[in-house]
Amino acid sequence: MKEDPIAVIITVKNGEKTIGKCLDSVLESDWKNIEIIVVDDASTDATAGILRKYGPKIRVITNEKNMGPALSRNIAVAESKSAYLAFTDSDCLVDRYWLNELVCSFNDPGIAGAGGCQIMPDDETGFGRIISAFLDSISFASEYLRRPRAESVKTDHNPSCNVMYKKQAFLDVGGFSKTLWTAEDVDLDYRLRKNGYSLVFNPRAVVYHYRPGSLKEFAEKMFRYGLAQGVMVRKYGFFRKVHYLFAVSAVLLVLFILSFYLSLKVGFVFFLILFSVIWLYFFVFVRKVSLAFYFLRILVSLIFFWDIGFSVGIIKPDLKKLEF
Repeated sequence: MKEDPIAVIITVKNGEKTIGKCLDSVLESDWKNIEIIVVDDASTDATAGILRKYGPKIRVITNEKNMGPALSRNIAVAESKSAYLAFTDSDCLVDRYWLNELVCSFNDPGIAGAGGCQIMPDDETGFGRIISAFLDSISFASEYLRRPRAESVKTDHNPSCNVMYKKQAFLDVGGFSKTLWTAEDVDLDYRLRKNGYSLVFNPRAVVYHYRPGSLKEFAEKMFRYGLAQGVMVRKYGFFRKVHYLFAVSAVLLVLFILSFYLSLKVGFVFFLILFSVIWLYFFVFVRKVSLAFYFLRILVSLIFFWDIGFSVGIIKPDLKKLEF
């Protein structure tokens, strides 16, 4: 297996800030038999010029119009010659032994995909560090936020920023759904599992993931995540822990409004207890008073925009209109 070729597929749109560092990390990989395919999804910044500097070390596919990451990845897969497909994002750096760890996870013929950890890069921005710490604090809520652990385990989902698939299994289920962005990786993993394949999480397969640079960018991303998860529920029903976020937050909102309707005093007490419990949880995690309050602000933003997106995804009458 050490000599097996691996396709490393990266899609990028306006990624001038990180795409160079991403490619440098892949080129430093301990696994030498790789084909690097980058899909430039109609970038309008300096991305194309950066990619040209790598010459024959990488293969570049340029989309004349924006097609989204799912369709772009499918295009790259069709051009690849390898039996294994590794995916990462343009805002990620990969560990030197990333590919080795992913490949060694395929120790059973029934395993179709393997993924790993997301860790904060050393040169992450100040706000990115806060978001990384916040996501770490709520890692229990989603496979996407999974914290490092000692051993490999079976899983229901691996995010597309750090994952490898057997090409044949990927093709057997039709690849990524082009009508989704984000959650195309959730949809793919769901179909793989429904077709009898298994997925593995290997904590030693590491990528270093840059986070949104502002609260506005974070809120926009949460809206897209919620939107896509609403579509997932429309297609398959509730099947992830995060899908219940909307139901739980909706119940809390109703109770909150009802408590104020009954009495301003009751409403204030309910508000105080709820936010005190959440703040205390964050404080125990970060040990800083001000940062715990800031985490509360981020949490409110996450739930608010995720729930709006989720609602839109649930009631959207035409799935085709969600193409990006």
